[in-house]
Amino acid sequence: MRNVKDLHEAAAIGVQMSEFITAEMKRRYTTDSPEHNILNLEFEKVFRKILLLAKKRYAGLKYEYDIKTNKLTPKPADGVPTTSGLETKRRDTTLLVSRSMDDVLGLMLDYRYPLDTNLTRMRAYVWEHMVRPLLNNTINMRLLIVTKQLRMLPWQYAADGRALPIHVQLAQKLIERAGGEHAQNAPRAGARLPYVVVEGSKYSKVSERGEDPVYALDNNLRIDSRYYLDRHVRPTLLRLLVPVLTNQKQKQKVIGDPSKASTGARRQFGMSETTRKRHNDAQAAEFLFGHIKDYHDPLSRAEQRQLAGVRPMYKEHLPPVHKRPRYTDKPTFQSAAKAGATGKQNTLLGSVVHGARCQRCKKFVAGAARGFMCSACVQLADGSGNNLAKMRTSMLDIEELYDERRMLADTCHDCMGCRDAPRKITCQNTDCQILWDRKQNLASINALEKRIDTISEVLVSTRQLARLHITDEADTKRARPTSKSLQ
Repeated sequence: MRNVKDLHEAAAIGVQMSEFITAEMKRRYTTDSPEHNILNLEFEKVFRKILLLAKKRYAGLKYEYDIKTNKLTPKPADGVPTTSGLETKRRDTTLLVSRSMDDVLGLMLDYRYPLDTNLTRMRAYVWEHMVRPLLNNTINMRLLIVTKQLRMLPWQYAADGRALPIHVQLAQKLIERAGGEHAQNAPRAGARLPYVVVEGSKYSKVSERGEDPVYALDNNLRIDSRYYLDRHVRPTLLRLLVPVLTNQKQKQKVIGDPSKASTGARRQFGMSETTRKRHNDAQAAEFLFGHIKDYHDPLSRAEQRQLAGVRPMYKEHLPPVHKRPRYTDKPTFQSAAKAGATGKQNTLLGSVVHGARCQRCKKFVAGAARGFMCSACVQLADGSGNNLAKMRTSMLDIEELYDERRMLADTCHDCMGCRDAPRKITCQNTDCQILWDRKQNLASINALEKRIDTISEVLVSTRQLARLHITDEADTKRARPTSKSLQ
């Protein structure tokens, strides 16, 4: 074993080894027939940094060697990891895991920083792009879709006496909704079914909570974020992180001799293999998630601001992506005129007074709905002019959403071949990003229209709607989208 200064020295040693082995093989095993002496070893590639997990399971920064020009070229690009046998190559994993793993490995294998810094940057990236969006339920549903092949119909699975997997139970739901297994929209044997896991009752099984992604989005079903964290994100990251943290903590590799082990490694010699694995997984989970079993943000506010927007080396030269915030159906304040009863009356709780507290003064009002604002606070709030500013911003935002929806509809019409004919968009391809953009755009428009109606009611009640105007002339010239564009 020999340490080298740079990649070129390592490549030179590789060329010497290939030439020596080729000459030695020909000298020892040559035959009388020269046409059979075709064994020639050539040096192909070298890894600048590599993470070896198991046989044929690795990730590293690969440089290919050109014997003609004697040059090393990074493949596929500088800082882009080459993977084999990991989740980035599997079809039964989510886009969230497969796409994020390339960035996570790129941060772990970054040769410009020491390993401790790379692990901190990787942890910040995981929380910013994976854990926090899942915990806050703000992640794009397309990233959580899993596809599995339906080999047989549900009744054929039941005839064999086997438990129905999640995608087979979903196929049974889709057949019932379509009106039978011979219906046009019913799933067929051999087709690949996309599904997401939604929330259910406390005692429901995961296999019963599989749902069609488009159906879940249209019916506003809540995604089971903890399932994806526990079953997809957590195991994948721990498989990558446990070997790195174990070697980093022990500082040396120990094989069979406890006297040569470090303090941390010496403690593990009395453990069984299962106990040692559980101990290493707990240490890695505590480092990455801030807790052994739960998810507590291990980064402080200062560290979050410092590491916000951390990107892999091969993406740092790209401009940052600024996404316009989307509107959701979260409850906003409403006037007392819209306040009403909040739930069904219970016979056991007939004497309970239903109501809510004002969002501003916290005064309890009987019969009010959650998220309302009393008339006194409405007048105080309107006096500051905040509602006028909110109305103007909302109107400009909804015009941008209409423009975006028009462009998305034009893209779908071009794909369907009906650019000049006003046809309704019937494509439900869950692999297309435009479908999810249109769904998200429509949800934002609906939520923003509700917000505009709420603010308009407050402005009308305080007689300030006449003061509302848009000063930007460019904004007033925007035409509303046609019926064809909004289909």
